[in-house]
Amino acid sequence: MAALLYLVIFLICVLIHFLHRKFQHWQRKGIRTWQAHPLMGNWRQLETMHHTEILDEIYRRFKPTESVAGFYIYTQPVAVLLDLDLVKAALVKDFNEFSDRFAYQNNKDLTADNLFFWESHKWRSLRGKFSTIFTPAKIKYMFHTINAAALQMAESVGKCLEKEDILNMSDFGGRFTTDVIANCIMGCESHSLKFEHSDFHDIAPVTTGTTGFNVRWKLFVETYVSLLESMGIHVTMFPQKLEHFYMHLLKNNFIEREKLNVRKQDLLDLLIDLRKIQDENGNPILTHSEIASNLFLFFAAGYESSANTISNSLWELARHPELQDRVRDEIHAVLEEFNNELCYEACMKMTYLDQIISEINRMYPIFSYLERVTTVDYHIPNTKHVLEKGTRIFIPIRSIHYDPEIYDSPEEFRPERFEPAEIKQRHPQSYLAFGDGPRNCIGIRLGRLQVTAALVAMLANYKFS
Repeated sequence: MAALLYLVIFLICVLIHFLHRKFQHWQRKGIRTWQAHPLMGNWRQLETMHHTEILDEIYRRFKPTESVAGFYIYTQPVAVLLDLDLVKAALVKDFNEFSDRFAYQNNKDLTADNLFFWESHKWRSLRGKFSTIFTPAKIKYMFHTINAAALQMAESVGKCLEKEDILNMSDFGGRFTTDVIANCIMGCESHSLKFEHSDFHDIAPVTTGTTGFNVRWKLFVETYVSLLESMGIHVTMFPQKLEHFYMHLLKNNFIEREKLNVRKQDLLDLLIDLRKIQDENGNPILTHSEIASNLFLFFAAGYESSANTISNSLWELARHPELQDRVRDEIHAVLEEFNNELCYEACMKMTYLDQIISEINRMYPIFSYLERVTTVDYHIPNTKHVLEKGTRIFIPIRSIHYDPEIYDSPEEFRPERFEPAEIKQRHPQSYLAFGDGPRNCIGIRLGRLQVTAALVAMLANYKFS
């Protein structure tokens, strides 16, 4: 009995020593930390605050004097970049030293074995090939599909207004983007605007993590996936039914296209072509699982970002009727130049609408932070600090977008902030809605165009209040 007691005491002492050493990491580096308990790190804050609030507090407290600060996600140290020149170094200037995007690497998780998560060596070999589907010419080719969905959304809104005055525009925006992404990325008709229920529309909330998803679980899995997998515990960030949906989708489309020799000039065509390419060992450079994972990625990214931007734009314009009238006047004036037909070129001429979209993405960024991982020991310029290889890095997008020293009265909706003269006066990394540098959002053009088409269809036909 005494031996067991001594063993328990010994194990407790070992645990205390382990935790104390873990949570002294930033102190040993000479980097200031935010409210880190010597035995619990920032565990209490993680349990009581949203990670966005934590990053805002770190940014507010340390940005005036520090270029970097530290905190802990459970037992993992995370560096928060506060200086925009350092942000530029991480994303652009010294990109090779920060080219890995996530600490979370799990090729057994279908939702994380894709372009977004891949380590730099695989990402480098495939990013260029993926980019070919998002060239200006390809995006212009997709415009007919995008505009058809936008007009169908306007028609659906009109039918609903015959029955009720108050509509859920977030739902309409989600259905519109579901139809566009399903068609342009996967060559499928999702019929989300046509029918109340469809496979794509019903899976969308699960795909984007708005249902059945816990942020703290995500942080826990990202932090301890390697440890859990080494113990034989298989973990994923999303429900298993997502894997079944996208693998089934791939199987059905793959068989159809191979059997009928069908080509649709979409992302799935590209992925199927890449599967035919072999690496130096004679294996396909993309597995079926990786293809399904990338279908998940582009659906999730395209759906959430565009749907939120559409609904948030209409919300802010409803709150600011004078700005709504101004952008509607621009829309009508540009459409008159093109015989009242919306086309790709007309979208490119709507400069005030473009400023509105930029301001919405500043105020409501899809991600509250960017994540990177150092690939080498990195000496922070003009300091004595060194970030060790493998250090997890957060760049606080929302905190930067709401910095009053960068954006006067940041809580105000003010599209004029994105007039060319205003943009030139700001640091190039003061706006990070789509990231920056080589690993920025690959689908910026497609997302921007579908939001523009949707807003034109809505504002040209309806007033919002």
